[in-house]
Amino acid sequence: MSFVATRTALAASLVFFITVTARAQTNGKLTVAQGTVFVKAGESAEQPGKAGETVPGGARIRTGADGQAEVTFPDGTKMQVRPSTQVALSGAKRADQKSSVVLFFGRVWSKVSRSVTGTTSYEVNTPNAVAGVRGTEFETAVADDGTAKVRVTEGKVAVASDVDDEAEDVSRGEETTADAKGVGDASSSTGEAQWDKFSSDGSARAKKNGGSIAKGMRERLDARRQKLQALRERQTQLVKQRDAAVKRAEMGDSAAAAEVKKAEKELATLGSQIADLADASESQFGYVDHLADLANDPRFGMIDRKTMLAEAKTLRKLKAQFDAMVKEGTDLSMKSMDKMLDDMQKGKPTIKDQKGSSAKDLFDEK
Repeated sequence: MSFVATRTALAASLVFFITVTARAQTNGKLTVAQGTVFVKAGESAEQPGKAGETVPGGARIRTGADGQAEVTFPDGTKMQVRPSTQVALSGAKRADQKSSVVLFFGRVWSKVSRSVTGTTSYEVNTPNAVAGVRGTEFETAVADDGTAKVRVTEGKVAVASDVDDEAEDVSRGEETTADAKGVGDASSSTGEAQWDKFSSDGSARAKKNGGSIAKGMRERLDARRQKLQALRERQTQLVKQRDAAVKRAEMGDSAAAAEVKKAEKELATLGSQIADLADASESQFGYVDHLADLANDPRFGMIDRKTMLAEAKTLRKLKAQFDAMVKEGTDLSMKSMDKMLDDMQKGKPTIKDQKGSSAKDLFDEK
C-alpha cells in the first residue's frame, strides 16, 4: 500500500470513532427558577437564575431557603434542585454519553430518561458516594457533615463510595446512606423520608467534628491524586505507542492503522476515567468550601474550627494542582484525536506528545 493510501485509510478508520467519542461537557437548560436561585458560570459572578437560560458545563446552581430550580438535560432527564442546595453540572470533558452532576450540599431529585439506544447514563457525585443510574427516579441529599443519602422511588441506583468501587444496588422503595466509612446496606424506605432530621443530625456532627471530617477528605483526595497520576502516566505511554505506529503506517505498514485506532480508543477511555475522577473529587473540594463557610459563621458554632480552616487552606492549594492535571489529561484524550485526523487529512506530520508532563511537578510535596 502506498504512503498516501495508508494515510487515507488510517484517517478513514478514525472518522467514525472520533465523531462518536468527541463530546461536550454536561449541559442543560434551567426550566424552572422559583424564589432565590443563583447561577454561576465560569469566572463570572453569581447571577439570578432565569427560566429558559442555558446552564453550561461547570456552572453552579445555588438555591436559598425559599428557592427551587429544575434543570432539563438534552436527553430529557430532569433534576430538581431543592431549597438550600448547591449543585454543579460537570465541567469535565468526556468521551462517553453521560450527564454528570456534582452535589456539594443540600438535596436534588432526579428523573432519568432512557434513550432509544439505551446508552444514556446519569450520575450524581457527592462527597462520600457516587450514584449512577439508567432510567429511574431517585433523590440524593448531602448533610453538613458530608453524609449522603440516596432514596429510590423508581428503578435501581448503583451507589459506590468511589468511582471504581463495588456498588450497592438500591432498588425501588429502598434507601441507603454513605459516609467516610463507606456505603451502607440498602434498607426499606417506606413512609416519609425525614429529610429535616437527616439534615439536623448532619449539622450536629459537623459542628462537633468539622476538623476531623476535613482531614478525612484530604486523605481521600490524596489517594485520588495518585490514581490521577497513574492515569496520566498511562496516557503518556499510549501517545508514544500511537506515534510510533503512525510512523510505521507512513512507511507503508498497513497493520499499523489498527494499532493507532486501538491506542486512540484507549486514550478516549482514559479521558472518561479522568473525567469521572474529576467529578467525584470536585464534590469533595466544593463540600470542604461549604464546611469552611460553616466554620466562619459564628452562629454555627463549630468546635474545632481552626483545624477545619487549616485543612481547607491546604485543600484549596491541592485543588488548583488537581484541576491542572485533569485539564491536561482530558485535553490530551479529546483533542489528540481531532488533531491527528486533521493532520492526516492535510498531509501533515501527526501530533507528538508534549515533553515534560506537569504530573511530577504538581504532586511533589514541597
